[in-house]
Amino acid sequence: MHNLESIAERIREALNRQIAARERALNDARELTRACALAIRAAHRQEIDSMNAHLEQAQRLVHSLIEALRPFPDLFYAGYTQDALKEFAEASIACALIYNQPLPGPESLGIPEATYLNVSLLFPN
Repeated sequence: MHNLESIAERIREALNRQIAARERALNDARELTRACALAIRAAHRQEIDSMNAHLEQAQRLVHSLIEALRPFPDLFYAGYTQDALKEFAEASIACALIYNQPLPGPESLGIPEATYLNVSLLFPN
């Protein structure tokens, strides 16, 4: 029992790292969803520079989200994370469709194939 405190401290530290990663991921997911909505809005308004800026911001957030959650696969595959990545795919695809560009695939977007397959623009119910 003399090492119980050190075990508990290691567990507490691991949980604190996971909680911090979750909080950051929640924030990044919200910002990602917002950037995607703004990109689509700009596309409809024919504000191409603004659309591209929002898509670039979204791409940076995708990369940040994926890297931050690499040590925490349970958080990466949580619903809010996958929903935000799906929003990025939908925004990228919608903007490509609006401007008659080639559709981006999951590889070029840097998202999992399964998340890409959930895009309702491509596969409506």
